Amino acid sequence: MLGRGVRQAMLAGGWRWRAMHSQPDVSEVVELSTARGGEVKLGKLRQLVNLPPFDEMFGIARKKMLACIDVELRKAHKKKKSELNALDFANVHKLSLLAFSSSISIPLGEVLKQNENLLKGLHDFERVAAELIFEDSRRNNGQELDNATAGITELRKQIVFDLKDASSKISKLKNKDEIMLVHNTALQKSKVLLAQHNNDIKLIRNYVKRFRSLPFIDLSVPLFVLVGAPNVGKSSIVKAVSTGEPEVADYIFTTRKILLGHIYDTTYGGWQCQDGWREGVGDAGDAEMKMEVMDTPGVLSRNDEDRNVMEKMTIAAMENLPSNIIFVTDLSETSGSKSKLELQLALRQDLRGKFPNRETGRKRRND
Repeated sequence: MLGRGVRQAMLAGGWRWRAMHSQPDVSEVVELSTARGGEVKLGKLRQLVNLPPFDEMFGIARKKMLACIDVELRKAHKKKKSELNALDFANVHKLSLLAFSSSISIPLGEVLKQNENLLKGLHDFERVAAELIFEDSRRNNGQELDNATAGITELRKQIVFDLKDASSKISKLKNKDEIMLVHNTALQKSKVLLAQHNNDIKLIRNYVKRFRSLPFIDLSVPLFVLVGAPNVGKSSIVKAVSTGEPEVADYIFTTRKILLGHIYDTTYGGWQCQDGWREGVGDAGDAEMKMEVMDTPGVLSRNDEDRNVMEKMTIAAMENLPSNIIFVTDLSETSGSKSKLELQLALRQDLRGKFPNRETGRKRRND
């Protein structure tokens, strides 16, 4: 019953929002985006390229190298129509090492470039979220992205140098056995280098994985953000009213990251016409509407400097996303020591004080 009531309230608000924001002007959207200090769309962090594990990276490069050898041998045999001499053999394996080198250096270079520009051009919410992920990693694991980036830079530089040097040596050899020895030694050395920098690769993979786990938020549809003390039922509501599947458990701080669910509706009805707002199930003027509902980590009533990263993520969502905030209260006081009603009301008062004139980030159209 509770979930149904909350859903109906969201649907009513969502349809009204849709009527007021139908066919928004592009200039209006840009103005709102500029006012929030970010881009119109979110989702840049979800588009980040990640590295494969070091052994998989080596396997991919080796596969491309073998394909290069096969192609080059076919070309050489087609020209010669006889057994290859040492010069042709050397040229084939020299090219294969260069193909192997490119297969490793290019993805490493792409990741280095994206790390360099990571925080540029982000929406405010994603920028703060990324900074909180950095803070959390430093605090819990002492892991710095800059250190891993320096390691990957050195790895890329060394692999390119070694394989280029091996290719140069091969081009001067005339004995096939010697060519294969230099070739295979260079490959083995590259594998060892990748293994030596495995921790750097793992760290970057972990960062990218966390960045990509942030939900994609569509600013063109209504967004409802559920906030409140830990374990008061925010996740249960999101699960009941939307497509979201947050973890629901009987312990504090169950929700450890931002989660998003969607609500789709065609039955509530309502559209904007010349006479104003019209209620009821519509026909030609009615259509499916999507809304987003966000589950956030629980927040405690305390100073900002004492908050953990999960709480700061919730505050970031409230501060930087144009949304409707729903404060969830558990009147039963059965959600643990932090669920005393006076504590929940104190938290509500704190959040109201923190955002006394909080704007939705959306302008009403003057039709």
